[in-house]
Amino acid sequence: MKGYLMWNIHSKDKHSIDKRLFQSPRPFITVQINKDGTLPSLDVPKNSRLRLMCNHNLPMAKLKRACDYAQVKWSTYSVSFVNNSTASNGVESAKNGKALNMRNPDNQEKFLREFMDSREIDDSVRDRVVELSRDYLKKVDSSSPIARNVVWDIKKMMELPI
Repeated sequence: MKGYLMWNIHSKDKHSIDKRLFQSPRPFITVQINKDGTLPSLDVPKNSRLRLMCNHNLPMAKLKRACDYAQVKWSTYSVSFVNNSTASNGVESAKNGKALNMRNPDNQEKFLREFMDSREIDDSVRDRVVELSRDYLKKVDSSSPIARNVVWDIKKMMELPI
């Protein structure tokens, strides 16, 4: 419900207040998407502004499909979505206190596969990506003379002769 207050001031010490309420022509409604990417069975008023909240790690294609289906199902004025998923094993392992060496090819392959699983990528594409990753990691091996964990200080760099 929307509304406003109407103040009737009769004198310095006397006044009355009237509440005037009305139904919003375009209410803003938030709906939680189910874990499988489907919409819950709710009654959403026509011509409303709808926000779909996703707290699960769903592929972007499923989120787009849910938005399109919600637009058709409830005849909304607009549909937007918020992806609040934090389901990533990298984040969970950091919460567990595990330190992983991301230069290790096995760890990189594990995270690549998990990422591609969440995006519903074909097996042939998945195998090709892992193969390319292995090839590039061989070319850039850990014995290369790249400085790692260097702390740069701009003030010290400015003092260097040019």
